[in-house]
Amino acid sequence: MDYANSQRADSLSASYVAGTLRGPARRRFEALLPSHPALQRAVRDWQGRLMPLTSALKPETPSPAVWQRIEAALWPAAAAQPWWQKLALWRSLSGAALAAVVGLAVLVATLDGATRGVQGRLDAQGVSLVSAQRLAQHYLDGFAWNTPPTTQNPANPASPTPKPIAKTASR
Repeated sequence: MDYANSQRADSLSASYVAGTLRGPARRRFEALLPSHPALQRAVRDWQGRLMPLTSALKPETPSPAVWQRIEAALWPAAAAQPWWQKLALWRSLSGAALAAVVGLAVLVATLDGATRGVQGRLDAQGVSLVSAQRLAQHYLDGFAWNTPPTTQNPANPASPTPKPIAKTASR
């Protein structure tokens, strides 16, 4: 950009001195100012024109309401978030879910180990798990609230129900 152009330098300097040149444009102008004598001269001219206007005005203290609006614009307060957008809620829910998953994993591992031990003991005694289930069903059918035992095994309908064990006389 040609900053030696007097109209361009005058326009940019007027915006700079008046305070309407903002953001990246203001920062770039301030960076160029030390190395361009035409810009320096234009800024001095505009300051000479506008500074007498500031001395004609008497200072005035703004009201507290104005200060509150300025502070609100500069440092906006955090808006109240709805409950579903709060981070603490999701952290606590994920922690509880993690604890539940770990607890279930421990429970499954413990039960799996326990059933393997039972199966191992039954196999060592020559009893299969199926026959142990039949025996348990037969035992439970005998205590079925005074109802007659079932004639069919609910675990395997094709297999016959074991016959009741005859009671022996006690000595």
